[in-house]
Amino acid sequence: MSKIKSVEKADALIKTCQTQGVKLAVIFQRRYSDGVIALKRLLEQGKLGRLIFSLFLKDLAKSGGFKKR
Repeated sequence: MSKIKSVEKADALIKTCQTQGVKLAVIFQRRYSDGVIALKRLLEQGKLGRLIFSLFLKDLAKSGGFKKR
């Protein structure tokens, strides 16, 4: 997947998706953000206990945000 680097290209992508009846999603990768790195360090140090599951992902899956193909 290529990156969109201009407003014109983004607008064209949106229009194409609308015309074709395809859903368009934007994902913001956060695995390298300062907060996530700090959280990972705390988990690795055992300061927060053991991570068992993520409520965010569980709730998103329940709402239909993730669908199995």
